[in-house]
Amino acid sequence: MENLLIKILESFLFVAVFLTIYWVIGFFCKSTFDFEIRSDKGYTIVVVGGFIFKIVLVKILSGQY
Repeated sequence: MENLLIKILESFLFVAVFLTIYWVIGFFCKSTFDFEIRSDKGYTIVVVGGFIFKIVLVKILSGQY
């Protein structure tokens, strides 16, 4: 059970990092070019991508791919 909890927390950490990067890029685009890229669909894609990226990164670094 602890292992599952650690994996879930690691996944949330990856998602938080990706959301922060997405927000910063969106803020830069809004302030510089005056158009908004941040939307509900974009946030959903970033969350799903964060979970997938964590799984793929672990498999690549462990030599499974």
